[in-house]
Amino acid sequence: MNFEYIEPDSITQFLNHEGLMCDFKSVAPSFAYTTYYFNFITYPKNSILKKAIQNLQRFTGSELEYQEGGAPDQFIISVKNEKRIFPAFLDYCNILASAPSGSMLLGLDEQNKPITASIYDTKSIFIGGASGGGKSVALHNLITSLMCYSNFEYAFIDLKKCEFEIYKNLPSLIAPVANAFNEAIKLLKRINDIIDKRYRIMAKKHIRKATEQDFQTLVCFIDEYALLTSQNQKDIDALVSRIASIGRACNCYIIIATQHATNAVISNTIRSNLQSRIGLRCMNTAQSMNIIGDSVLTSLIGLGDAIISIDGVPKNKHVQICSLSDDDLQKIYNL
Repeated sequence: MNFEYIEPDSITQFLNHEGLMCDFKSVAPSFAYTTYYFNFITYPKNSILKKAIQNLQRFTGSELEYQEGGAPDQFIISVKNEKRIFPAFLDYCNILASAPSGSMLLGLDEQNKPITASIYDTKSIFIGGASGGGKSVALHNLITSLMCYSNFEYAFIDLKKCEFEIYKNLPSLIAPVANAFNEAIKLLKRINDIIDKRYRIMAKKHIRKATEQDFQTLVCFIDEYALLTSQNQKDIDALVSRIASIGRACNCYIIIATQHATNAVISNTIRSNLQSRIGLRCMNTAQSMNIIGDSVLTSLIGLGDAIISIDGVPKNKHVQICSLSDDDLQKIYNL
């Protein structure tokens, strides 16, 4: 993968000009930062070292971190990337073939390692972030990941009438893509009816937690949740929350996304029942807190730069969501 980063020769020449005499050894670029490895030719005074690093930060125009290496003559400089070439979903989706059933490619971590998680572990998911953050691409990454597995069925709600058009002819749909409010209500009620039917079967068979062998896994995707709730938030929240809270035991999950992660749109009930989050760039602290419980989303640079929080996993991950263009989707779905 080719990332945009400052050429090592430029950094070496700059440091030498500042009096920090060194040789470049290697570079390790990633989506988040680029790490440069050097050897000292002569060990500098602390005052020269400190000034050179400060001036290098101004030279690069990016945040950077200096640390000593594994040997006395080694040092490492990590420069935060402001521009980058994004990893492509098609370059990494082959890892799903050997991943557990229901796995989704969430992106690459700061060491360029692909991160996957199974829907059975994440359970229902909330995706939030401002326009340009990468919400649509994140949705298509999850959908296309799950399409790699059999024994799945899907439902789509899209009041914008454009995001899920590509999936309208999938044989695994339980109903046509819902593009109107009344269609969305009917679809959500149908999923709740499916859940009730599955629970009746489970009760007869004395099953507490269904497996893939008991029922097909059903995943409902909703794009721009704010449009849906603007017409009847109380009923929508109740239907969605019920799917998220009790559907997991019978293999029913829901994934919602919105650009408007305000308290008025994302209620406490929704937040409490969708514990896995994909947080994208936000324009204000309040929305960042609503999505991920932290203000960190305001510092992301957009276009798939994300913080992932998985239900039950204590530590969040900083990832770059893989790019997935319309042409890629056309190729994948043979359109």
